[in-house]
Formats: sequence, structure tokens, C-alpha cells
Amino acid sequence: MFMTDGVKTWSQLYLTKVFNGEPVVFSDFINDLKSSFFDHNRQHCTKVALKKLCQTGTASAYTQDFNFKAHTFGWANAPLMSLYQHELKENIQLALIKG
Repeated sequence: MFMTDGVKTWSQLYLTKVFNGEPVVFSDFINDLKSSFFDHNRQHCTKVALKKLCQTGTASAYTQDFNFKAHTFGWANAPLMSLYQHELKENIQLALIKG
């Protein structure tokens, strides 16, 4: 398999490091790869879907739907928890506060 166009240009930095014996942090490589080639429209659509999601049925169904969408987006836990709790039915929000 040969790399062409944008992939070839993008990967040159990492290939140079590898060939020169310099360390490459895998998580940095993956994050850079995702930010360069991830489908940003999909990310935007998931963000919109998460913000529109609210509990209309059981808390369990809402949690399952929220977790599925949140997993595909990749936000940190703190903003996800805030968004999750904000869109629960009011009586469940109150129970969490009193909990």
C-alpha cells in the first residue's frame, strides 16, 4: 500500500522521526491522525444530536441512547455528565440532587 496526497504529506513528520530513531508517542500520533482525517461533519452531527437528546421515556432508555451517542463523540466526562443530568426529567434531577 502506498500513501498519496494528503496522507503522504501528513505522515512525513512521523516517518522522519521513526527513520531517525526519535520517539513517537502513539497517543499523539492517533490524536493527530483523528484531527486530520476524522469526519468532522459526523462529529458535528453527533454534537447536535447529544444537545437535542432529552429523556422522554425511562431513565434507562435515555442513558443507553446518551451513552451510545457520547461514545461516538469523545467528549471528556465532566461536560458529558453535566449535559446528561440537565436533560433528565425534572423529578429524576431532583432525586439526584437529594441522593
